Amino acid sequence: MGYRSSVRIRLTKKDYERLVKEFEEDKTIQNAGCSNLFRQLDKYVEEQGYTYCENINGNWVDKNVDTVYFGWDYVKWYDGYEDVDFIMDWLVKGDKMPYAFTRIGESMEGDIDMRYNIFDEIFVYFGFDDNSEGV
Repeated sequence: MGYRSSVRIRLTKKDYERLVKEFEEDKTIQNAGCSNLFRQLDKYVEEQGYTYCENINGNWVDKNVDTVYFGWDYVKWYDGYEDVDFIMDWLVKGDKMPYAFTRIGESMEGDIDMRYNIFDEIFVYFGFDDNSEGV
């Protein structure tokens, strides 16, 4: 059975497509026999013209990009699972890439993990107001 979580991630559409491509081509993922998390999405929304701010040479600049908001409900999101580690490592290594990540554990009380690489809170705030049942 195991402990389950709800996970949501927001990326630019371009970065989402790159993540999925690299995930599907990764030999470690293929050799581990992992199920493809991207074929099991519980939430997938493309958003056009999403605005976030970026500091470019000391000036705050509004960036208007297409984004993808996606995630899973009631998923085993454990460190050490090859597919989970791949996604988390991929997010962290993209230091110039805007992203927002939230994981809420099934106990919900105090088991919340939020990570992001952005400069404008509007990119972070996406919560779970997406009508998902959650965990």
